Amino acid sequence: MPVNYIAEFWDKREYPVLPSDMPQKTLPRNYLIKPKEVTSDMWFSQEKRDEFMSYFPDIVQQLESKAATIDMIEHGKHISEVLNYVVPGGRKYAGVIAAETYKMLLPKSEQTPENIKLGYYLGWCVELLIEKINMADDIMDETVERRNKKAWHLLENVKMAAINDSCIIETGMYYLLQRNFGHLHCFMRLLQHVNEAAFIVFMGQHIDMKYARDAFNTSLKMYRETANNCAIYIVSYLPVVLGMTLAGYTDRENVQNAKSILTQLGYFYLIENDYMDCFGDPALTGKVGTDIQTGKCRWPIVAFMEKASPEQKYLMRDHYGKDNKESIALVKKLFEDVNMHQLYADYSAELYDTLMKDIEKNSYGDLKKVYLKLVLKYFVPGGRKYAGVVTAETYKMLLPKSEKTPENIKLGYYLGWCVELYYDSIFMNDDIIDGAKTRRNKICWHRLKDVQLNAINDAHLIETGMYYLLRKNFGYLDCYGRILELFNDTSFIYRLGQQIEIKYSKDAFNTSLKLFRSALNSASVYMASYLPVVLGMTLAGYTDPEIVIKARTILTQLGYFYLIENDYMDCFGDPALTGKVGRDIQTGRCRWPIVAFMEKASPEQKKLMRANYGKDNAENVAVAKQLFEEINIHNIYTEYVFELYQKLMKDIEENSYGDLK
Repeated sequence: MPVNYIAEFWDKREYPVLPSDMPQKTLPRNYLIKPKEVTSDMWFSQEKRDEFMSYFPDIVQQLESKAATIDMIEHGKHISEVLNYVVPGGRKYAGVIAAETYKMLLPKSEQTPENIKLGYYLGWCVELLIEKINMADDIMDETVERRNKKAWHLLENVKMAAINDSCIIETGMYYLLQRNFGHLHCFMRLLQHVNEAAFIVFMGQHIDMKYARDAFNTSLKMYRETANNCAIYIVSYLPVVLGMTLAGYTDRENVQNAKSILTQLGYFYLIENDYMDCFGDPALTGKVGTDIQTGKCRWPIVAFMEKASPEQKYLMRDHYGKDNKESIALVKKLFEDVNMHQLYADYSAELYDTLMKDIEKNSYGDLKKVYLKLVLKYFVPGGRKYAGVVTAETYKMLLPKSEKTPENIKLGYYLGWCVELYYDSIFMNDDIIDGAKTRRNKICWHRLKDVQLNAINDAHLIETGMYYLLRKNFGYLDCYGRILELFNDTSFIYRLGQQIEIKYSKDAFNTSLKLFRSALNSASVYMASYLPVVLGMTLAGYTDPEIVIKARTILTQLGYFYLIENDYMDCFGDPALTGKVGRDIQTGRCRWPIVAFMEKASPEQKKLMRANYGKDNAENVAVAKQLFEEINIHNIYTEYVFELYQKLMKDIEENSYGDLK
C-alpha cells in the first residue's frame, strides 16, 4: 500500500501520483507501451517459482540427451544426477526475473506458448550459470551445506570432481543457448551478454579473494566500487537485460539505463546476501554461512570497521577468520555491540531512496514496471503492512471497472490504513503485556523514557482516531454500519481470544495441535485474514451472506497459516527482517513451535523443555532452541505448512469463483 497515502490520510495533502498515472512514451520498438499499475501480484510468489520449476525436467532431458551422444557408458545419466542434486530448492529469483521480464515486455499478440517457453528456457540458462558459480564457490569457501543438503563436493563419490561437474553445467548452459536460441536474430546479443557476465563474474571472484585477505582495510566506498562485481552483475543486471534482449529491447539507451539501475539493485541484493550469511537462519537461507570463519571481505565486516572503536577493531582482528566456535561467537557479539541490525536497516533504506529517484528519472513505460517490481521485492520498509494492502487490493479487485475512479481508489487505501492503525493500537498493548523490547527494528513505544505506561493511553488514542477516520471518510456510505460492526466484532473476538491465550499459555505443554488450532488464537486468525478481506468485500458491495460465510471458511484457514508463520518467525526469524525481537520462548507462550514440539519429542526432551521454556535468560533460551533443533522443527514446519497449503487450495477450488477466487 503506498506509504504516501498516510500523510494525506491525516491532513489532506495533495493527491499523490501513482505509477499508473505516468505519461505514455514511445519506445524504440515503434509501438505504444501502455503504462500499467504495479500490482501486488509479485513475480516471486510460489506459483511463479512452481511455473518456472515445471520447465526443469525439460532442461534436464535436453542436456541428458545431448550427453548421451557423447557418454556411451552412463548414457548421459551423470549430468542428470548432478542437476537433480544441486538445482532443486533455492529461490530461483534470477531465472524467474529473466522469464518474467521477457513476458512483461513481449506484446500480447506474440505471447504464444512457444514464445513463453523460450522465456523460461532463457531463465534456466541464467540459473545454470549461477549453479556453476555456486558449485565453484562452495569448493573454494569450504561450504558445508547448500539448500539444506551436504554440498556436492563433499559427497564421498564426488570430492574434487565437482570442479569438472561445474564446468559441465556451464558448457551445458551454452549448449542450451545454441539449441533453443541459435535461430533467432538476437542470439549473438544473448551470447554476448552471457559471455560478458561470465568474465565479469570470474574477475570479480579474483578481486573478492584478493580483498578477502584485507577485510579490515576496505572502506564501504571501495567495497561497493571494486569488490563482488560478480554478484551484482549476475543476480540483477544479466536476467533483466537477457529478458529485454529476447523481447526486442536492444536500444543502447534502454540498456545503459537498465545497467545503471540494476547494478544498484544488485548491490542491495549483495549486502542482503552478506548479511544473511552471518545472521540468517540456515533453514530459511538454505546454506550454513561461512563468511566469518573464512574471513571473507563482506558488507558486515566492512561496515563494522567503519563504526567500531579501536578496542573493538583490535578484538575483531584477532577473531575474524578463525574457524572455531569461540571466535565466531565473539565476532557475532562484536557485530551486536555496534548494532549491526540497525546499521543494515539504515543502509538499506538509504539505498532504497537513491534507487527510487533513479528509476523515476531514467525509466518509463513497461521498463519502469519491471524496475518497480524488483524494488518491491527487495524493500519492505516499516513492517509488512500486510492487512492494509489486502484490504485495499481486495476492494480494488472487486470494484467494477466503471467505478474505479481516483476518489473510490483513495477510499480503498483509506480503509486499508484504518486496518493498519487498528492493528497498531492492538500491537502497542500487546507489546506491553508481552514485555516486548523491539518492533519494526525500533525500541517499543512503551520502553521510551518519556512514554512508559502512558503507551496504554496512546494505544486508545490510535484506536479512537481510527474510528474518527472511519466516520469522516465512510460515514455517508450505506456500508458504514457494516464496516463498524466488523471492527467491533473483531475487537471483542480478539480480546476474548487474548484471555484464552493467556490462560492456556500457562499450560503450553499440554495443548495438542488440534486444540491449538480449534480453541487457541482464533482471534489472531480472524484478525489477520478474515477482517481485511471482508472489509474490502463490504466496501465493494459484496454483502451476500453465503459469499461471506464461504469467505470466512477459506480466510480463517489462510489466517491460521499466517499465524503459525508468525509463531515460527518469533522463535527463529531474524529481527532485522521480522522487525521485532521474539519473546515467545522467554515468556512461555503457547505457540505453534512448542505445541508441535510436545507432540514430537521424547520424554527426556519434554522434561528438559519444561525446565527451560518460559525462562527469561540466555542459557534457558539457548537450551530451548537446541531442543527445537533436535526434533528438526524446521522440517516439521515446512511439512505442516505444505499440508495446510494443499487443503487451502482445494477449498478455494471448491468454494469460490470469479474475482473472489
